[in-house]
Amino acid sequence: MNNKSIHRLFKYDTRKELMDKYEVLKSKFFMHNIRFFVEVDNGGNKKYVLSVNTKSKIGDDIDEKF
Repeated sequence: MNNKSIHRLFKYDTRKELMDKYEVLKSKFFMHNIRFFVEVDNGGNKKYVLSVNTKSKIGDDIDEKF
């Protein structure tokens, strides 16, 4: 099993959507280098962003694509 660290970037319109995704990832993967931040475009629209590196938990055989 290849257990490389994979960088993932998720962008959502609401904080709740972002936190729901975080909870799903937390249950399935070992995560490190976790960063939450908000991007604001020129129109003032916010995107809630989760930047994270993931690895499969030891003993798990996960081959899920996002």
